[in-house]
Amino acid sequence: DDGEHYVSHLDACLTSVWEMGLQSYMQSRDARGRVLTCILYLNPSDWDVETSGGALSYQHVGGADADADASTWTSISPRGGTMVIFDSRRIVHRVEPCYSTRHALTCWIMG
Repeated sequence: DDGEHYVSHLDACLTSVWEMGLQSYMQSRDARGRVLTCILYLNPSDWDVETSGGALSYQHVGGADADADASTWTSISPRGGTMVIFDSRRIVHRVEPCYSTRHALTCWIMG
């Protein structure tokens, strides 16, 4: 089992209508206004990322690209009570493979 995960991405859509096409651009309306991403983890406070996985990894601003080596990434364990806030337009992030049920409350601040 490879575990559930999210691939590297931004939470804000910065692509122009000319690049996406009108229909896709209109469908991404909510993502275009995202300024901040806020995640509150609702997992047990003793979550073990080594056995359960599910860490949030983010790429340091200025990293070359989503496939850059691991030294440009930092991981955050999804322990209960942990809150993460980051710039939706600048922070490339991903969720590492997860092997247990993982709970998080995510909201986006629009601007």
